Amino acid sequence: MLKRNKTITYVIATLVIGLTVGMAINLKESKEKEVVKGDTSEEIFLSLIEPINCTESNKLSNKYACNNLLDWDYYFWSDNGNFCNNQWVEFNFGEETYIEFIVLQNLERSSEFKANYRIKDLEIYTDSRDENPIKKTLEDGNSEQWIDVNQNLTYLRINMLNGYPSETVEGEIVEQTNNCALEEVRFFGRSA
Repeated sequence: MLKRNKTITYVIATLVIGLTVGMAINLKESKEKEVVKGDTSEEIFLSLIEPINCTESNKLSNKYACNNLLDWDYYFWSDNGNFCNNQWVEFNFGEETYIEFIVLQNLERSSEFKANYRIKDLEIYTDSRDENPIKKTLEDGNSEQWIDVNQNLTYLRINMLNGYPSETVEGEIVEQTNNCALEEVRFFGRSA
Protein backbone atom coordinates (compact mmCIF):
# COMPACT_ATOMS: atom_id res chain seq x y z
CA MET A 1 0.00 0.00 0.00
CA LEU A 2 2.85 2.39 0.88
CA LYS A 3 4.57 1.62 -2.45
CA ARG A 4 1.33 2.38 -4.34
CA ASN A 5 0.91 5.73 -2.53
CA LYS A 6 4.51 6.69 -3.33
CA THR A 7 3.94 5.85 -6.99
CA ILE A 8 0.73 7.91 -7.12
CA THR A 9 2.49 10.84 -5.40
CA TYR A 10 5.39 10.61 -7.87
CA VAL A 11 3.02 10.59 -10.88
CA ILE A 12 1.07 13.60 -9.57
CA ALA A 13 4.27 15.54 -8.82
CA THR A 14 5.61 14.79 -12.32
CA LEU A 15 2.36 16.00 -13.90
CA VAL A 16 2.32 19.22 -11.85
CA ILE A 17 5.96 20.01 -12.70
CA GLY A 18 5.35 19.25 -16.40
CA LEU A 19 2.28 21.50 -16.51
CA THR A 20 4.07 24.33 -14.71
CA VAL A 21 7.07 24.20 -17.07
CA GLY A 22 4.77 23.96 -20.10
CA MET A 23 2.74 26.99 -18.98
CA ALA A 24 5.93 28.99 -18.37
CA ILE A 25 7.23 28.18 -21.87
CA ASN A 26 3.88 29.07 -23.49
CA LEU A 27 3.72 32.34 -21.54
CA LYS A 28 7.21 33.25 -22.73
CA GLU A 29 6.36 32.36 -26.36
CA SER A 30 3.09 34.28 -26.28
CA LYS A 31 4.90 37.43 -25.09
CA GLU A 32 7.35 37.15 -27.98
CA LYS A 33 4.69 37.16 -30.72
CA GLU A 34 4.72 40.24 -32.90
CA VAL A 35 1.49 42.18 -33.28
CA VAL A 36 1.00 43.88 -36.62
CA LYS A 37 -0.63 47.32 -36.31
CA GLY A 38 -3.88 47.65 -38.19
CA ASP A 39 -4.40 43.88 -38.60
CA THR A 40 -8.08 43.32 -37.89
CA SER A 41 -8.32 39.83 -39.36
CA GLU A 42 -9.44 37.06 -37.11
CA GLU A 43 -8.62 33.38 -37.21
CA ILE A 44 -11.54 31.27 -38.31
CA PHE A 45 -11.42 27.67 -37.22
CA LEU A 46 -13.03 24.79 -39.05
CA SER A 47 -15.54 22.67 -37.23
CA LEU A 48 -17.62 19.60 -37.83
CA ILE A 49 -20.76 20.63 -39.76
CA GLU A 50 -23.92 18.55 -39.41
CA PRO A 51 -26.38 18.48 -42.32
CA ILE A 52 -30.05 18.89 -41.38
CA ASN A 53 -31.05 15.82 -43.40
CA CYS A 54 -30.07 13.40 -46.13
CA THR A 55 -31.74 11.42 -48.90
CA GLU A 56 -30.55 8.51 -51.00
CA SER A 57 -31.31 7.01 -54.40
CA ASN A 58 -31.73 3.56 -52.91
CA LYS A 59 -31.35 1.72 -49.62
CA LEU A 60 -31.35 -1.91 -48.58
CA SER A 61 -33.93 -1.15 -45.84
CA ASN A 62 -34.64 1.55 -43.25
CA LYS A 63 -31.96 -0.09 -41.11
CA TYR A 64 -29.42 0.93 -43.80
CA ALA A 65 -30.61 4.50 -44.48
CA CYS A 66 -28.33 7.48 -45.13
CA ASN A 67 -28.85 8.75 -41.54
CA ASN A 68 -26.32 6.07 -40.57
CA LEU A 69 -23.65 8.05 -42.42
CA LEU A 70 -23.91 10.77 -39.75
CA ASP A 71 -24.10 8.73 -36.53
CA TRP A 72 -20.41 8.13 -35.61
CA ASP A 73 -21.19 4.43 -35.17
CA TYR A 74 -20.68 1.13 -37.00
CA TYR A 75 -24.16 1.35 -38.58
CA PHE A 76 -23.87 2.08 -42.29
CA TRP A 77 -25.72 3.04 -45.47
CA SER A 78 -26.21 0.28 -48.03
CA ASP A 79 -27.92 0.20 -51.41
CA ASN A 80 -30.10 -2.68 -52.51
CA GLY A 81 -27.76 -4.78 -54.64
CA ASN A 82 -26.68 -2.16 -57.18
CA PHE A 83 -22.89 -2.74 -57.00
CA CYS A 84 -22.33 1.01 -56.28
CA ASN A 85 -23.43 1.72 -59.86
CA ASN A 86 -25.22 5.05 -60.33
CA GLN A 87 -26.21 5.47 -56.69
CA TRP A 88 -26.27 8.77 -54.78
CA VAL A 89 -26.58 10.23 -51.32
CA GLU A 90 -27.49 13.90 -50.88
CA PHE A 91 -26.99 16.06 -47.78
CA ASN A 92 -28.97 19.25 -47.13
CA PHE A 93 -27.49 21.97 -44.90
CA GLY A 94 -30.54 24.27 -44.89
CA GLU A 95 -28.52 27.47 -45.23
CA GLU A 96 -25.38 28.43 -47.06
CA THR A 97 -22.38 26.77 -45.42
CA TYR A 98 -18.70 26.74 -46.32
CA ILE A 99 -17.40 23.17 -46.60
CA GLU A 100 -13.63 22.89 -46.86
CA PHE A 101 -13.44 19.11 -47.05
CA ILE A 102 -15.36 15.92 -46.38
CA VAL A 103 -14.16 12.67 -44.90
CA LEU A 104 -15.53 9.35 -46.17
CA GLN A 105 -15.18 6.21 -44.07
CA ASN A 106 -15.63 2.80 -45.68
CA LEU A 107 -16.78 0.01 -43.40
CA GLU A 108 -14.23 -0.32 -40.61
CA ARG A 109 -14.92 -3.92 -39.70
CA SER A 110 -12.80 -6.03 -42.02
CA SER A 111 -15.37 -8.79 -42.64
CA GLU A 112 -18.16 -6.31 -43.53
CA PHE A 113 -15.72 -4.24 -45.60
CA LYS A 114 -14.79 -7.22 -47.78
CA ALA A 115 -18.31 -8.67 -48.04
CA ASN A 116 -19.81 -5.47 -49.55
CA TYR A 117 -19.05 -3.41 -52.62
CA ARG A 118 -17.08 -0.24 -51.87
CA ILE A 119 -17.23 3.05 -53.77
CA LYS A 120 -14.50 3.34 -56.38
CA ASP A 121 -15.26 6.35 -58.59
CA LEU A 122 -17.49 9.19 -57.46
CA GLU A 123 -18.55 12.70 -58.36
CA ILE A 124 -19.57 15.43 -55.92
CA TYR A 125 -22.25 17.91 -56.96
CA THR A 126 -23.17 21.09 -55.09
CA ASP A 127 -25.09 24.31 -55.77
CA SER A 128 -22.18 25.73 -57.74
CA ARG A 129 -20.76 22.50 -59.15
CA ASP A 130 -23.74 20.99 -60.97
CA GLU A 131 -22.02 21.36 -64.33
CA ASN A 132 -18.47 20.69 -63.19
CA PRO A 133 -18.46 18.10 -60.37
CA ILE A 134 -15.51 17.16 -58.19
CA LYS A 135 -14.28 13.76 -59.43
CA LYS A 136 -12.44 11.32 -57.23
CA THR A 137 -11.28 7.71 -57.26
CA LEU A 138 -11.21 6.28 -53.75
CA GLU A 139 -8.68 3.76 -52.50
CA ASP A 140 -9.96 0.28 -51.76
CA GLY A 141 -9.23 0.46 -48.05
CA ASN A 142 -11.14 0.81 -44.81
CA SER A 143 -9.39 3.96 -43.62
CA GLU A 144 -10.73 7.52 -43.80
CA GLN A 145 -10.36 9.34 -47.12
CA TRP A 146 -10.48 13.13 -47.43
CA ILE A 147 -11.92 15.04 -50.37
CA ASP A 148 -11.39 18.81 -50.76
CA VAL A 149 -14.55 20.78 -51.54
CA ASN A 150 -13.67 24.43 -50.66
CA GLN A 151 -16.95 26.15 -51.44
CA ASN A 152 -20.14 27.67 -50.10
CA LEU A 153 -23.12 25.41 -50.60
CA THR A 154 -26.56 24.46 -49.29
CA TYR A 155 -26.46 20.84 -50.46
CA LEU A 156 -23.86 18.27 -51.43
CA ARG A 157 -24.56 15.13 -53.47
CA ILE A 158 -22.18 12.18 -53.71
CA ASN A 159 -22.80 10.26 -56.95
CA MET A 160 -21.30 6.79 -56.90
CA LEU A 161 -20.35 5.67 -60.40
CA ASN A 162 -18.99 2.17 -59.69
CA GLY A 163 -17.42 0.10 -56.97
CA TYR A 164 -14.75 -2.35 -55.93
CA PRO A 165 -16.23 -5.89 -55.94
CA SER A 166 -17.14 -7.71 -52.77
CA GLU A 167 -15.05 -10.68 -51.71
CA THR A 168 -15.69 -13.98 -50.01
CA VAL A 169 -14.64 -13.76 -46.39
CA GLU A 170 -13.06 -17.03 -45.25
CA GLY A 171 -14.08 -18.21 -41.81
CA GLU A 172 -16.63 -15.43 -41.24
CA ILE A 173 -20.41 -15.54 -40.93
CA VAL A 174 -20.78 -12.44 -43.13
CA GLU A 175 -21.93 -13.36 -46.65
CA GLN A 176 -20.68 -11.75 -49.86
CA THR A 177 -23.24 -9.26 -51.27
CA ASN A 178 -23.85 -7.04 -54.30
CA ASN A 179 -24.68 -4.14 -51.98
CA CYS A 180 -22.72 -0.90 -51.95
CA ALA A 181 -21.86 0.21 -48.41
CA LEU A 182 -20.41 3.30 -46.73
CA GLU A 183 -20.06 3.85 -42.97
CA GLU A 184 -19.58 7.59 -42.36
CA VAL A 185 -19.46 10.97 -44.08
CA ARG A 186 -18.21 13.97 -42.08
CA PHE A 187 -18.19 17.58 -43.21
CA PHE A 188 -15.66 20.16 -42.02
CA GLY A 189 -16.11 23.87 -42.59
CA ARG A 190 -17.84 26.91 -41.08
CA SER A 191 -20.91 29.08 -41.48
CA ALA A 192 -20.73 31.05 -44.71
